[in-house]
Amino acid sequence: MGGFIKYLFIFSCLWSANSFAITQTQWDGNFRVEELGEQLNDGSQVFLQYNLKIDSKNNRASLSMTTWHAGITCIGDYSLKINSGVLALYYNGDEENACPYPSPQFEISNKGKVYYIKGKMFSYSQPGEWLPLKRITLK
Repeated sequence: MGGFIKYLFIFSCLWSANSFAITQTQWDGNFRVEELGEQLNDGSQVFLQYNLKIDSKNNRASLSMTTWHAGITCIGDYSLKINSGVLALYYNGDEENACPYPSPQFEISNKGKVYYIKGKMFSYSQPGEWLPLKRITLK
């Protein structure tokens, strides 16, 4: 009887610890992709850096950008959908004014620990081209 109670106690502790654990998916984290554009008259070059923070538990991603000599659009929050192993990001704001690109604005795929992204926003790549997406470890 004592062994059974001990077993029951250990089982209940393990079960409750696992039931409250927050699981992350392969998509969660901070990611970055960069594009270089045309060279300008002053010798500088167009630069765009897209920073994505993905939180699949809350079905949310956020996009911020750093850029030189390029317009900024589609900044803000996105909702997520997984279609055939590809993560699709849908802009949550006013697509007509703040984000002129059709949904989904981005698609992300991975092969193991290597990630790729494509989207119509990437004006310095070929249409439909998968660009390398770098996972960023924040300190």
